[in-house]
Amino acid sequence: MSFAEFPLFTAGPLYRLQEKFGLVREGNRGLGLIALYSVCIAWAPMALLAAAEGLAIGPTRFSSFLMDFAVNVRFLIALPVFLLGETTCERQLQTVVQQFQNAGLVLEKARAQFQDVVQDIVQLSSSGRVAAGLLVLAFLHSLIAFMFIIHYPEMTWRIGGGDGRHVLTLAGGWYFLVSFPMYSFVLLRWVWRLGLWWRLLWRISRLELDLSPAHRDGAAGLGFLSESLLAFGGFAFAVTATTAGEVADYVVYDGASPLQYEWEVGGLLAALLIMIAGPLMLFVRQLYEAKDSAVFQYGALVSRQIQQLEREVGAKLFIRRPQRIELTDRGTLLLEEARRLGAIADEFLETAQSVKRRSTGVVRIGMSWGLWSGLNRVRTRYSKDHPDVEITIDDPQAYAKPWHATVPVHLLPDSDLIETYCENEKDVSHMR
Repeated sequence: MSFAEFPLFTAGPLYRLQEKFGLVREGNRGLGLIALYSVCIAWAPMALLAAAEGLAIGPTRFSSFLMDFAVNVRFLIALPVFLLGETTCERQLQTVVQQFQNAGLVLEKARAQFQDVVQDIVQLSSSGRVAAGLLVLAFLHSLIAFMFIIHYPEMTWRIGGGDGRHVLTLAGGWYFLVSFPMYSFVLLRWVWRLGLWWRLLWRISRLELDLSPAHRDGAAGLGFLSESLLAFGGFAFAVTATTAGEVADYVVYDGASPLQYEWEVGGLLAALLIMIAGPLMLFVRQLYEAKDSAVFQYGALVSRQIQQLEREVGAKLFIRRPQRIELTDRGTLLLEEARRLGAIADEFLETAQSVKRRSTGVVRIGMSWGLWSGLNRVRTRYSKDHPDVEITIDDPQAYAKPWHATVPVHLLPDSDLIETYCENEKDVSHMR
């Protein structure tokens, strides 16, 4: 398997169902159509059925479908975002998984194990049994929600009735049998994928990796793992949007203060942080081991280099303190001299690059009568681009001696042509 193909979402029964309905063509998912279909299946039928029963805007806010913030946010915003985020998440995680091998972090002797780990995760993500289990859990979740709503003291757009009886409305039937299980199934799929990501990184963290403590990313070469945080951004947004819809019902209709829910919201954010960023903590042990190893290795290397430098100079340059190293007077003088030489070297390189970039020299151009105006425009333009090139234009009729040109040119000279002949000093003639 190519690690550019890490199908966390583009595999399994749901993906094959999308292929059957033409939502996947040549391996590309029609994200816009998927989002539209989700709204048409989960939200639109409820809205139409509620309108048919006079419950779109009912006598109370509980019996009004369109006034239910939680439900409308869940199916108009959260569900489409869940589905749209799957492709983005998968692509970013593919890049992360592939980087383990591209960056040479997986040692040769551990590559077979690495491949087995990735293959195991792919098989679990595409398992039909897992999908069936998640679907059962989704309907159980819907049943629990139904049992809660049916004991609600007031009539709602989902559960109506009269004479002390509770009757499931048509919109409520669609909600509990189709919409809510669909939302719950997609949510559980994301949670399952997060669990697989945890499992993948946990098993990779137990492999022997070639970490570089001096890597410029400051994370021993594992800095690319931060991309996985963005991969689950859609999941985090959809979950928090759903929670915001729930809180909005209480704030708008019951007059509750948003601050009443600070602990609930804070707990949700903490849970999301642990779920999404937690897998990165699995590499802490390896990072500490790499750091400890580097402290000993680089510390010994620095000590040897200092001793060698002091032997070559023939003087003590450093004073070793318990927590730091200080320069002696001779060391300070040597440092200042080194900085001066470094500045000279930088100036030399800058001058060399400047000479390389710019053209210098002298160009003399011979001109036939009547061409002064056109040639002067070329000269003016070229002088602006190359101020270090001296250009002289000679008119042969202005001198008594005959005029001679070493390089005949039959077109008006342009900037590139003049630059070609200005390495030192060239004569360019123009013949009509």
